[in-house]
Amino acid sequence: MHTALQATVSHHTTIVEKYRKQIK
Repeated sequence: MHTALQATVSHHTTIVEKYRKQIK
């Protein structure tokens, strides 16, 4: 049931991690 939601969350998490690495 949460497949689409989980995929979106995972994608957002990856983007956030990339941004954090760039900021640091």
